[in-house]
Amino acid sequence: DLVQVDHALTSGGYQELHGLVDDWIVVRVDEPRWVFDWRLQAEVEARAQGKPTLTDEQVADFVARFMPAYTAYLPGLYEEG
Repeated sequence: DLVQVDHALTSGGYQELHGLVDDWIVVRVDEPRWVFDWRLQAEVEARAQGKPTLTDEQVADFVARFMPAYTAYLPGLYEEG
């Protein structure tokens, strides 16, 4: 629920964090699905090194939890720069 996320961000010290940072960088992507691809790539590379990783299905589930926020917030981030 993004209402809960918004509330947590505005009441949990996030504004204080912004006060400590001079500039933020927003990396514009053509397709938010790339986030899944990047995360999966990192897991595959870690797996090849013998490190513990998420399964492909767990990566999909993990990233899917953030997609509503990407959909809601990216347009504004891109517009504001």
